[in-house]
This record gives sequence, C-alpha cells and structure tokens, in this order.
Amino acid sequence: MPPEVSTKLFKMITLVRKGMKDVLGIKRVQLYHEEKINNPHIHFWLLPLWPDIMEINNIFPKIYEGNVKQYIDLFKFTDTKDEIIKNNKLMKEYLEKF
Repeated sequence: MPPEVSTKLFKMITLVRKGMKDVLGIKRVQLYHEEKINNPHIHFWLLPLWPDIMEINNIFPKIYEGNVKQYIDLFKFTDTKDEIIKNNKLMKEYLEKF
C-alpha cells in the first residue's frame, strides 16, 4: 500500500475510533486487519469490547488467546439489529461532518 494511502486509511480509522468513543460511548476496541492474497485487498475491523460481557463469559478476545470468534458469536444479529441500525445512523451523521 502506498504511504499516502496508508496515511489516509489510518486517519480514517482514528476518526471512526473517535466517533465510536465520543458518539457511541465505546471505551475500548480491538483493531484487526486481514490481507487477502487472492484478489488482493485488505479488511479492517474495530471490534467493540464490553468488559462486563467479557467477564461474564470469561472471554478476552485477544489474538494470542484465540477466542475472538467466541466473543463475536455472543452477539446475535436478530438481537442487536435495531441497535446496529441506530449506531450506524449516529456514526454516519458524525462522519458526514468531516
């Protein structure tokens, strides 16, 4: 990735993270990325971490502990759909300012 593209990318990640904190009240996240070999492209995820949910389920979704998927699987789309839509709207409004 050319340096000017990676600079823009990380500025955007920083902006999204700031919105997650300021607008959604998400205090802690894990940042993951994955590079694809076939049809080269890259994915980034900012995974919100809720300490109470992690503690109740004895999950600490760090890469070296290997239970990230176990943490993600705790959240069912059918149970969180309305909250996801609301948060997406709030983040969209926040990001449109920039």
